Amino acid sequence: MQTTLRVHRYRKDKRQEDVARAIDVRLATINAIENGRSIPSLVVAMRLAEYFNITVNDLFMLEESDRKQKPDETFAPPTDEPNTLG
Repeated sequence: MQTTLRVHRYRKDKRQEDVARAIDVRLATINAIENGRSIPSLVVAMRLAEYFNITVNDLFMLEESDRKQKPDETFAPPTDEPNTLG
């Protein structure tokens, strides 16, 4: 997944710390999202979009590999770990 978070943050002249504080997440969360190491939850994505006054689609875009992935694969536990969901 690609993000324009850094672009929008620069346009608003905000530091990562400012954004994290404004949407009530840790600085590490904003850093990880900006650097592609983490995909935000829907709630965090919506808070970010609201903070920047844009849509979630303006902030996050699927990459081709994301489009090819089956939706249920996103939540499947790794094969080398036991399923602890029930």
